[in-house]
Amino acid sequence: MPRKTIDKDVFAERLLQGVSEATRSLLMIRNYKESIQLALEILGDATLVDRVYVFRLHAHSTTNILVASQNWEWAKDKMLAEINNLNLQNLPFLDIFPRWHQKLSVGQSISGMLIIFLNKNKRFSSHKTFFRL
Repeated sequence: MPRKTIDKDVFAERLLQGVSEATRSLLMIRNYKESIQLALEILGDATLVDRVYVFRLHAHSTTNILVASQNWEWAKDKMLAEINNLNLQNLPFLDIFPRWHQKLSVGQSISGMLIIFLNKNKRFSSHKTFFRL
């Protein structure tokens, strides 16, 4: 299904509404797992994306190196969900995304289209992990 072109102001309004609704779900739903899942769905719909991932940075249990593991996911098509994909666990974050680490460490955000990230970061695209676009 081809993406429709959307006006910047309309998109900004969708995003603002989505953030508001997602925040409400996080504050009002007592079950934190349900509230996070609903918030991701709301944000995914609001931003017109096919999936949303949330990764957690942590020390690897045996090597103690900084790794990233997928903790949460929302996928528009539930059949394509990657939440149980072991290839999205314990990714060597500093090896794959050194520039991201620098930005995130000083409070900057990372955003953009996945295809651009894959083209710019050959270490990631050659890693065992893959993403469907």
